[in-house]
This record gives sequence, C-alpha cells and structure tokens, in this order.
Amino acid sequence: MPDAYLSLLEALKHAGIKNRARVEVKWVDAEALEEADLDEAFRDVSGILVPGGFGVRGIEGKVRAAQYARERKIPYLASASACRSPSSSSPATWRASKGPTPRSLTPTPPTR
Repeated sequence: MPDAYLSLLEALKHAGIKNRARVEVKWVDAEALEEADLDEAFRDVSGILVPGGFGVRGIEGKVRAAQYARERKIPYLASASACRSPSSSSPATWRASKGPTPRSLTPTPPTR
C-alpha cells in the first residue's frame, strides 16, 4: 500500500524538512477502524491524515477517525477524494451535532 501513496509520503517528508520536524507515518486500515479501539489505534499520533479513496469501503472507520480527532483536538486532514462524496469528516460532524446522518451525507458507491 505505501507505494500507492508515494507522492503523499514525499509531501509529508518535505513538509517535515521545511518545518524542521521528523515525520513518522503510522499506517492504519480504515476498515479495521470500524470496530477498533481508537485510543489504541491512534496511540502516540499527533495528527490524522486520511488519503484519497473511493467508494464505501472503510467509510465508517474514516468517520470514526474524524470524530476521534475532533473530540480530542488532534489535527485532522482528509484529502478532497478521501471518500467519493462527501468527505469523511462531514458525516462525523453532522452526527456529533444532529444525530443520525441524513441520506444526503451518506456516501454512495461510484456510478459508471
């Protein structure tokens, strides 16, 4: 999997160099986050980045990651294509403020 995100890894590396910071990447499978203990999964992280992806695979894990980051004030960034539509942070934000996610914020499988 890391090869698929080579440009992202290089961007993080160069951002670290620019800011005189060492960047260490901890890979976490979004599907595994659906049932995982998030305190354990995100132990020792100082930020959460959700890279691009399409479809509904792992969406609940992405939503849980966004909620976890928001509640603990951990820096969080989801790339524009972290899930097809909407971003994984949108359902998490809605759930936190209003309850169950409305259909308009529920990710749908890509169409052809």
